[in-house]
Amino acid sequence: MNHGQRWFICFLLSSVSFSVLPDEVGSVWMLQGEVTRLPASQLNQAKSLALGQTLMAGDTLEAVGQATAVVRMSDGAMLALRPNSKVTLDAVHPANTATDQPRFWLSVLKGGLRVISGMIAKQNPAAYRITTSTATIGIRGTDHETYQLEDSVGSFRPGTYDKVNSGGTTLEAAGRSVNLQPGDVGFARDRTHIKPTPKALATLLYPTILKSVPGFFTTGPFDGLMDSYRLPQDQGSQPSACDAGLLARQWLGRLDNAINQKDEGAVLAHFLPTATISVMDKPPSESRADSPVVTLDGQQFAQAASESLKGLTDFKHTRVSIDTTTVGPDHSTTCGVIEVRSRVQESGVSYGVPYATTATEHFKLTQHNGRWLASEARLYPATQP
Repeated sequence: MNHGQRWFICFLLSSVSFSVLPDEVGSVWMLQGEVTRLPASQLNQAKSLALGQTLMAGDTLEAVGQATAVVRMSDGAMLALRPNSKVTLDAVHPANTATDQPRFWLSVLKGGLRVISGMIAKQNPAAYRITTSTATIGIRGTDHETYQLEDSVGSFRPGTYDKVNSGGTTLEAAGRSVNLQPGDVGFARDRTHIKPTPKALATLLYPTILKSVPGFFTTGPFDGLMDSYRLPQDQGSQPSACDAGLLARQWLGRLDNAINQKDEGAVLAHFLPTATISVMDKPPSESRADSPVVTLDGQQFAQAASESLKGLTDFKHTRVSIDTTTVGPDHSTTCGVIEVRSRVQESGVSYGVPYATTATEHFKLTQHNGRWLASEARLYPATQP
């Protein structure tokens, strides 16, 4: 198999099928640029993050320059670290016993992050807390963005800003609090930038709701993908008996994570033994009857996947879009067959040869013994949108 065909085999990465160790809080789901990790036990020994890397309680993450990363937390929450930002993962764990207290605690040291809450916030909102040097943020099941501004930007002063996309948060500072709804931006001023007069301290430190959204709240490169993975409950609705989109995203997430971990067995476990994987060098719209197609059976796929996984380094992967359709019986009670189409951007080094490409992946998923497995896959270069 040549290099042009080989990269199609390594078509995925990241997300979650968590088996959580006591201090494990999540793993790196998406990564762009240099983001460092400083463990709590190793001061002044920060090292660059890698895709799929496990993160522990007490780790401090810092996005260098315009870098960004998305972390999939152990309770299913997602955290997007914005450029020039620094965040400590204080504690993230559910209640394992009747006396154990669940916690989702983060500290924003500078810059910003977006959080889509998970099961801890859903089951016990009081266990969720984000702290800054200025304020504390609570949650009521939400998607929100926190920004710790160190220096003035135009008319916006240093302090803590919190913008709610859905759900709601509570911003607390100086003994007062404000409740924020979707579209609101709360602000708590940094006391070190206020002249120490009694009047100023009595009024200016109280949290307020702004009339406009500051320009430093910007969309990250992975926000669209985060939106696609957000559970329907986060948007105030209940999933139907057949939520093909959710099932497909979960399946892709687990498969992506297996690829990122270079776990050959876990990758192959997502396919039926009789699955066929077709690799084409052109999109179907550009193919002719004599266009080359490589068709792999299960054994051949295993050999190709093993070879590619061993020779793959510096792998970066982004799912730009995920679309699903269902085929089969009454979709109100069962999904039947789920057909998934995903547009993917990836780059890396395969056996010493750098590559970067955009591909389209088609999967046909069927349910066997309670598990969704791929019976067919088609992989080919993407056409321009």
